[in-house]
Amino acid sequence: MPQANLSYILVVLSNFSFALASIFFTYYSKKLTPLWMNAFKSSATFIFLIITVPLFIPLQLSSHQTSYGLLLSGAIGLGVGDLFLFRAFYEIGAARTLILFGFQPLFMAISSHFFFDQNIQYNHAIAIVLMMICLFLFAYENKKDNGTWQVMGLLYALIGVMLDTSGVIISRLSFDQSPDLHPLWGHMFRTSGAVLFFILFSKLVKPIPLFTTFFTQPNKDRMLLMASAFVGTYLSLYFYLSGIKIGHVASLTAISVTCPLFASLFEHIYAKKFPSRILMLAFFIFIFGIWMLIGN
Repeated sequence: MPQANLSYILVVLSNFSFALASIFFTYYSKKLTPLWMNAFKSSATFIFLIITVPLFIPLQLSSHQTSYGLLLSGAIGLGVGDLFLFRAFYEIGAARTLILFGFQPLFMAISSHFFFDQNIQYNHAIAIVLMMICLFLFAYENKKDNGTWQVMGLLYALIGVMLDTSGVIISRLSFDQSPDLHPLWGHMFRTSGAVLFFILFSKLVKPIPLFTTFFTQPNKDRMLLMASAFVGTYLSLYFYLSGIKIGHVASLTAISVTCPLFASLFEHIYAKKFPSRILMLAFFIFIFGIWMLIGN
């Protein structure tokens, strides 16, 4: 399989995993606060990584700057960025929050030109436009259903997207300095950066009763919290880092529209509602956009 096509598949798998977990992230953000949920999923993922990575995968680090960059990337993207993202989950829900990731290709196309010398080919440009059309179809449907744009929630989401984009750029630059670094080691460095951010936040700004809150939850909730952290952070970011390590960065972020697509689909399944005509149209446009990416 061509490397570019593999990178697209990996990012779609990442978005599928995160969208599935975002249903639970949203529920527990409302029940236990966005700050606690965000700190928990980073901490739980760090434990998963410590158990699995150092024992089975050798560390191949060509430059110590790679580890510093990934730590910074994690603090910015998984720490500060997801804090805004989870607050947006709390305010406006997962599907509407993830709609804003449709703007990420524009940020990444500009950044990739300057940082990675990656030009946008005609099929990439068409795919990005199609993904943006999907974005506005979702926005129109949500505006029609709710009657308001919910500005603060959208603002939190947009800030989260911008910080996540910065984290992706730093991650790719870091991988380029150590091309043999396994994505799971990159994942562990980034998650370590997020955990360090939350430790500092807890010490300097507001205490986060991480373990106390977790162990006071019923067994079912504890299992769902652990499962959502594993699927939505461990698996999702492993797939994503594997994709951006080998793929065309701007094109990969165009596939970010799969997140609201999947999240909206899961929300419809959870609510036992049939998808609307707008959602179905967005899905077919998405399929055509993917064909433009990997079929040309």
